[in-house]
Amino acid sequence: MDDGETSVSNTTSEKYEANKVSVKIPPFWEEKPEIWFFQVEAQFSIANITQDQTKFNYLVAQLEPKVVENIWDIIQSERNDKYVAAKERLLNTFKESEAKSITKFLQAFLLAI
Repeated sequence: MDDGETSVSNTTSEKYEANKVSVKIPPFWEEKPEIWFFQVEAQFSIANITQDQTKFNYLVAQLEPKVVENIWDIIQSERNDKYVAAKERLLNTFKESEAKSITKFLQAFLLAI
């Protein structure tokens, strides 16, 4: 291998290592999971992470045990879209319904009167 090949190989390794450590996922935000997932996916984009399994591993590593319980069946499954399935489940579980949001708004409004 000549110096040019070594340089390319080292550059590729360094780039891979930089991507590996650059993902910084914030703690799960139960009140606003859609915003949290936007932040997570921005981190994946910056790090050029596209594989579902890699995304899923980062996701599970960041979640608290009480949140992991909500996706335990997905974790144990053999499916190939675990990140997509976990995201959908967590959004459905924690995203505030429109009716609940309206109720909270009206309660706050009535308290202000």
